[in-house]
Amino acid sequence: MKNHQSFSSTEQHSGMRILAIILLLIAYGSLYPGNFSAPPAGSVQRFLTDFHWFTSLGDVLGNIGLFFPLGMAGVIFLPLRGSSRTHIAGILFLALLFAFSLQLAQVWLPSRSPALADVVWNTVGMMLGIAAGSITVSVLPKPTLTDDNFFNHNTVVPLLVLGLWLLAELLPLVPSLDLQKVKDALKPLISEFSFSLPQTMMLAAGTLAAGSAFVTLRLSPALWLGGILIFILAGKLVIVNLTLEGSTLIGMLIGYLACLWILHFRSTKAFFEATLLLLLVAWTIMAITPFSPAIGGTLNIIPFANMLGGSIETAVRGLMRSLFIYTTLLWLMQRLGVSVMKAAIGFALWASLLELIQMGLLGRTADITEPILLLLIGWGFSMKLEYSPQLPSKPQMTGSEVYIHEAKRGSALANLGGQQWLMIVVVLFCFAIPIWGLLRLPGIPYNLREMFLGDGHFLFILVFAGALLWYGATATWMSEKIASSKLPFLQFPVWTLTLSLVSLIFLSMSVTQESLDDIVGANNLYWFVVNKDTWGTHWRSFFQLLGPDVVGPIERWMRYAGLYCPLLVFLVLALDFFHLPKLNAQTLSRVAFLIASVLPWLWLAKAVTFDWSSTDNLNELIARDGDFGWGGGGYLYILLGLLCANAVLLAKTNGDGRRIGLTIIVSISALPVAWWLLNLGLEPNVEKYGFTFSGVQFLLGPDRQNLLSQTQLFARWCAVQVGFILVTAVGIRSAWLILSTRRQRAGDACSNE
Repeated sequence: MKNHQSFSSTEQHSGMRILAIILLLIAYGSLYPGNFSAPPAGSVQRFLTDFHWFTSLGDVLGNIGLFFPLGMAGVIFLPLRGSSRTHIAGILFLALLFAFSLQLAQVWLPSRSPALADVVWNTVGMMLGIAAGSITVSVLPKPTLTDDNFFNHNTVVPLLVLGLWLLAELLPLVPSLDLQKVKDALKPLISEFSFSLPQTMMLAAGTLAAGSAFVTLRLSPALWLGGILIFILAGKLVIVNLTLEGSTLIGMLIGYLACLWILHFRSTKAFFEATLLLLLVAWTIMAITPFSPAIGGTLNIIPFANMLGGSIETAVRGLMRSLFIYTTLLWLMQRLGVSVMKAAIGFALWASLLELIQMGLLGRTADITEPILLLLIGWGFSMKLEYSPQLPSKPQMTGSEVYIHEAKRGSALANLGGQQWLMIVVVLFCFAIPIWGLLRLPGIPYNLREMFLGDGHFLFILVFAGALLWYGATATWMSEKIASSKLPFLQFPVWTLTLSLVSLIFLSMSVTQESLDDIVGANNLYWFVVNKDTWGTHWRSFFQLLGPDVVGPIERWMRYAGLYCPLLVFLVLALDFFHLPKLNAQTLSRVAFLIASVLPWLWLAKAVTFDWSSTDNLNELIARDGDFGWGGGGYLYILLGLLCANAVLLAKTNGDGRRIGLTIIVSISALPVAWWLLNLGLEPNVEKYGFTFSGVQFLLGPDRQNLLSQTQLFARWCAVQVGFILVTAVGIRSAWLILSTRRQRAGDACSNE
């Protein structure tokens, strides 16, 4: 990663100006139209106590996309002070405050609907932007002997052009693996063939622009452009709200063939000139089509009004297309030797002329947004040319030494930065896709099928997959903290509460509130303390002062922490035990001390979860007395410990054949043992709503009426157990990778010093 500490004062000011513009645009979009007025009584309290994390898919994607550029810019342009983790944590904290302030201000805007969910999704967009910025800095080609600096037009801008083109063509980026969706997407191409000349020209121009980007990046256009076209066509078939039309296929084919022909028979400069001309003509024709003259046109002088007033998805797609067109035009002009600001002013005048023409067209409204957008992009380009961070000065090296040093540095940064995040993203999709497909199989338990937000939409299943990986990853991180702590008894509850809160937020953003109530329990503590005086008069007065809207979320957090604590306890103990170098008196005393430190908190979690539970699922489904007079919760704790030990054993399995064989034998042997413990821990007969069923039937069966055989239930449990062990093991391995990467980076930093 580049050294931000080497920035000059001018470079820092350039970066800060870019960030200031992004912040102003976000604030403008959030506070539009600015008609502030006094809110109704209780509006602020309703805003602060509304914990519904899902409004609509378009709203979620819009809020993520709004803060995504801010995250990237924060990583790239803010000077680094201190460690990178502190730097990123500071950026996230400031972004969270900024997003919360904007949402709170919307309480005074009658036309807006403030929601805490928007703050959460803004933060998600910020985190994705930070990850993308970090990957960009780590993975892109590093400076060579002929490059002035890392962020040069020959790398960043072509990638930006490609990214904007993909976003313009494939938004909302949400796949739907449904055969009927593919058939519907093919209808405009097969049964309802449609053709539009302006759209065909724009797609051909976009294809040539992508080819120009690959030429600049010194990648084969025949291979890379062909691959990206196939990717876009496949995306049109599986992404929701998209179709494959004849204009799309013809335009891309024409652009691809024209790209190969021009590059073969003409110069690169001629290729850029042809791309610029075709894109300018296509933009002009699309702006005035359909050409139906009329009288009485209007001009909208409020910037971005049309984008902010309608569908968020449509507005974002239109914005991406405009950004792609204007960025590509200015980049090509710069490549051809024209001043960026002069080109921006010229294209802004041309855009103003097109908007004035639209005032005379039927059903069209002129808008000043497009000229302003062009000038902003031109200003950004000029700031980019100003922004030229220099590498820190080092002792002179020979040419071969410079080459070897840069090669090693680039390889190390790519491995340490981009690959680990790319791997985690791939793992998330690998877990989310099977869950998405599983929910659509016949005979799936209704309580599982109905637990996800958005009717099991893939986006929320992806968040749920992140929540699953969080269990193993946080246990690994916590294991290292606890193992090196002198006061694990005090540190364990602090980390448990903190990590459980993040996990609860993940679940609240992926599953319904009804599902959480079924698992965690309803909030009834306020009612008992205030109405039954269960905690005494002092606590009743204190609860009345706080109110149910404050006590309720805290109670849910504590109840969820009671469920989350045993998982952390058993995973931390298993990780610590398997990491013992050898068994002796010293190591065994260390394990005994750790067990003694966590047992009180495990008992408290058991009391919160079982003894003081407020959900009938736990009261009715868990056996109260087992064969040995031990409550069902005890058997379930042994079951959880067995699964956690199995997951840690799997995570530690590398390429050793004997260890792999041992892990397979242990995992298979654990299946019947876990099944036996599950049946001991759950009630064999539950009578509810006129039906009699077992606790296992309730968890694994399709519903209360259609009972499955023991063989079918065991097969389903095997799938659940294997899935839990696999997900937890992958979470553990991911945490090990990240922790080892951080240690390696810290070691490299110390050696460089």
